[in-house]
Amino acid sequence: MRQQLLRPTTVLGAIIVVEAAALIGVVGIQRWRATGVSAAERGRQVAERLGCFACHGPGGTQGIANPGSDETEVPAWSGGTVMMYVQNERQIREWILYGEPRGHEHEEHEHGEEGHESEAAEHADHGDHESAGEPHPTDPSDRTDPSDAAHQRPLLDMPAYEGRLTEQELGDLIAYYKAVAWFPMPTDEKARAGMEVAHKQGCFGCHGPAGRGTVSNPGSFKGYIP
Repeated sequence: MRQQLLRPTTVLGAIIVVEAAALIGVVGIQRWRATGVSAAERGRQVAERLGCFACHGPGGTQGIANPGSDETEVPAWSGGTVMMYVQNERQIREWILYGEPRGHEHEEHEHGEEGHESEAAEHADHGDHESAGEPHPTDPSDRTDPSDAAHQRPLLDMPAYEGRLTEQELGDLIAYYKAVAWFPMPTDEKARAGMEVAHKQGCFGCHGPAGRGTVSNPGSFKGYIP
């Protein structure tokens, strides 16, 4: 029996079909892996892209020195310092977008008005002393060196990222911050104790902050640690 040879066009068509199927499979797996990435891990990627870790340290766990600030360093996101700066998720959002909580501006405005009123009262009192012919007392310690003012201003200010983030990126970044900061802390005593044990045993090193992250795991089927 004479063996029938395949036409070149048939062979080429078969190759194209196989390659297309392989490409679809690869793309499908990549998309499937992407859907499994947590918001916290996506937020970590956003923070890395924005340069947050340059000041807040690797993963947001160790702030760098910040001369002139009250704490003398940029606050880390971890380590329990979160409660000094934020009380709720709204304030986290405002820190990211505006560089400080919006309520802070209102407080400064009120304090500014109080300061002006106090200064006006002091000038009025000073005028009374002069009108009565009494010398106005001065304290040498009140005379501050103008150069000291520069030392009281933090060298680094929190930048404002309004207009530089999509709503999705902002939500992911907040999710990552909350995971690293353990915010809010579990109210259940057993849950809190469990987090402490997991932290001491190094569980979060692989499973991400507070166990919410999906750390990359090259070579695995999913590509990340669940």
